[in-house]
Amino acid sequence: MLRRSAIVVLACCALALAGCTSDPTVGADTQSPAAATAPVASAPASPEDATDLPVDPVAAVEPTVEEPPGDIATNELPTVAVGRSVDISDGVTVTVTGMRDVQIDAHGPGEVAGPGEIVSVTVANGTTEAVNLSGFTVLLEYGGVPAIASFATQSDPFVGALGAGGQASANYAFLKPDPSGGAPVITVESNDSENVVVVVP
Repeated sequence: MLRRSAIVVLACCALALAGCTSDPTVGADTQSPAAATAPVASAPASPEDATDLPVDPVAAVEPTVEEPPGDIATNELPTVAVGRSVDISDGVTVTVTGMRDVQIDAHGPGEVAGPGEIVSVTVANGTTEAVNLSGFTVLLEYGGVPAIASFATQSDPFVGALGAGGQASANYAFLKPDPSGGAPVITVESNDSENVVVVVP
């Protein structure tokens, strides 16, 4: 009877040990899902590594600041009287041949009729190349007040080009300022020269 009790005790101990060690995962070194997916921080780049980084070509270009263009220099030549010839450039001569009072007629939309002046100008080309007549500008003012240019039928300005050795004449119509005051002054300019011809009738 004593022997049978000892056998039963030994069997129970064996079953207990088997139950404790039957799961092979017990005691294993496992990680939680959060620990397995957690990012690993990298060490900061050293100054030597920074020089190897790619450079953005757009960010590397410094903005360029453009300087505004300066004023175009003009040189007013000594004042002359009507009928006197003046070299506006080498070999190109300008002559204001006359100025007369007229009644400006209006024949089209936007044209204004009234008392005015006709300024007659002649250009002589003494060079070996053509001169751009369309680049000439004729202005009239009275005591610093500009007269309004008119494109009425009396106006016949320079156009086109003047060949070497040639001569051309043109008429410029102006409406007188209202009221007109002061002495009239005529100026002639060219896109091909910095000189300005000044004529006082």
